[in-house]
Amino acid sequence: MTKDLLKSSVIYTILGFLPLSFSLVFTPIYLNYMSELEYGLLNLFMVYAGIISQVISLGVSSIFMYQFWDVYQDKLKLKELISSTLGGILLIQVIIISLLLLLGKPILKLLVANDAFTFAPFFVCTLLFAALMVHYELFLALFRNQSNLKAFSWLAAGSLVLMTIGSLVGVVWLEMQAEGAIYGRIMGYGILIIVFGFYLVKKYGLSLRLTKLKKMILLGFPIFANGLIGSFGYGIDKIMVERILSLEALGIYAFAVVIASTLETLFNALNNALSPTIYKMMKETKKVKDAEINRLVHSIIFVLIIAISILLIVLQPVLNVLIPQNFHEAAQYVPILVVAILWRAFTTIEVMALYKKKKTNYFVYNQITFLTAAVVFGYFLLNQFGLLGIAMAIYIARVIEFIVMKLLVNSVDNLDLDLKRLQLATIIFSIVSFTAAFLYFETNSQIFYTIPFFCAVILCVSLLQKESKEFIKILKYRNQSL
Repeated sequence: MTKDLLKSSVIYTILGFLPLSFSLVFTPIYLNYMSELEYGLLNLFMVYAGIISQVISLGVSSIFMYQFWDVYQDKLKLKELISSTLGGILLIQVIIISLLLLLGKPILKLLVANDAFTFAPFFVCTLLFAALMVHYELFLALFRNQSNLKAFSWLAAGSLVLMTIGSLVGVVWLEMQAEGAIYGRIMGYGILIIVFGFYLVKKYGLSLRLTKLKKMILLGFPIFANGLIGSFGYGIDKIMVERILSLEALGIYAFAVVIASTLETLFNALNNALSPTIYKMMKETKKVKDAEINRLVHSIIFVLIIAISILLIVLQPVLNVLIPQNFHEAAQYVPILVVAILWRAFTTIEVMALYKKKKTNYFVYNQITFLTAAVVFGYFLLNQFGLLGIAMAIYIARVIEFIVMKLLVNSVDNLDLDLKRLQLATIIFSIVSFTAAFLYFETNSQIFYTIPFFCAVILCVSLLQKESKEFIKILKYRNQSL
């Protein structure tokens, strides 16, 4: 393992966590200044911003992150790649956003059931914010791959500071509710994207090579299709709740998702911090590197299980102090949503082997599986059990997604990962968390949310003894090669 990998990973994890955790940090303020309907509007905005961000990049920003490692040692080729990527993305965004503005009103009628989500300002702001998201993720990936911690820090922490200022002005001072929150987010990303955009253009230039852009689009198309379907999959539960139930129900459910996203954000930050190292180790094909990959992967899942158990213990006390009573219903759905994230983590880890073999066309099966399962089980369970049903549907969809992708990855290659004990522990932990959720649903007693914590402790000292020792070893010998 590289020297002090833990230290650099922790720094990137924390910095990556800051802007992504903005929704969680600001949720108490939002819920005290917004109704369930207004909070539902804000979340619908975020769902469609995520979907549109995939459309207006066409996979170019995603494929850039992997092409970077093919040219990073050649300064001239790297400069050409960065320059043409910046120019290509701008061209794609201008064309697609112009078309969406022209066709936006009929498209909006197909997507949204509630008339409160209007073309202006909500749909127009969605397009603008989606464009900013594409550049933000591209810049972060570039700085992370270059190990440019200073630029990464300014971008990640700066966006949080500016979004905080903008949201305080829009939501608290001007009392504009969802609209004010949206303007605050646009301000937070917009200012920094403009500043860093000028910096990168000055350093690398801005060019448009149509032949190179065409190749990037073709190579990135499977990732684009996967990302687009994945964005629909990521928000399909919210879309279904809005269309089948109401914006008010979406406000409640979206709050539960925000709580669960604490763990998803933690996983994303850990994965973003460690994936470049894991990807480089995959290319070395040495047995010692296989062992180090296992240690890193085990640590990610191990940390998630512990974090979930702690989250459930503190959940109700935090709600009692910070959150209005009309949103407390969301606590019923959190245990199911958070354990679903463990299966998403397993899937993400397994499909790293597809990058190694350049099988990006397989990624589309990943998101199609999840989206299909979420729609089928979501429609049935949502109508039968309400919001509890949609939470169960998401868990089932994540499990099915993992099984399908595991089979596909094994048909191509695998990373020789030893995950059986962690997967068995996840099954046990899931059963316990489901039980705690149903007991809470029946009794409204928060004592049942301590059960997963004791389950996690027992698993760590029994089934996961090896993984526990590995994690302690990483902490203890973080400055040395393992």
